[in-house]
Amino acid sequence: MNKKLATLAILCSIVLAISTISVIAVTAAETATIQLKATIIPAISFTVDKTLLDFGQLAPGDKSKDQKLEITNDGSKDLTIMAEVSDNDGNLFATGLEIDNDKWSDWSLDLRSGKSKDAKVQLNVPADFSGSGEKEGTLTLWAEASESSDDESDDE
Repeated sequence: MNKKLATLAILCSIVLAISTISVIAVTAAETATIQLKATIIPAISFTVDKTLLDFGQLAPGDKSKDQKLEITNDGSKDLTIMAEVSDNDGNLFATGLEIDNDKWSDWSLDLRSGKSKDAKVQLNVPADFSGSGEKEGTLTLWAEASESSDDESDDE
């Protein structure tokens, strides 16, 4: 029995010695620190080149000249851009605004990431419009991520 205890004591000493050696090896290692950096662009982001479209002086029944509005997709996703129009009074813009020859409410634009496209905006004053003076409204564009891979914006 003493031989077994002696053998067990020797084995424990060897295991303890190996463990100590392993710990010493780990604590003697060198380290290097590397800084990490990334700039994440938003998935959905776009810009327009104007904040005002002035259609000039018009009479009932007139059509304005086209106003160019450049839209750029600055995000990482392909986008579908849509429009909303509001008027301060008289519904002039809600009734007569067109984008790319479509009524604003029917218009949308598919725009690939990193691409730009010009939209033609025109005001058609209804022949029965009875208002006069300076009229103001708002064109609001918004975007949603689209899954389309084929669109007209590849040409530009």
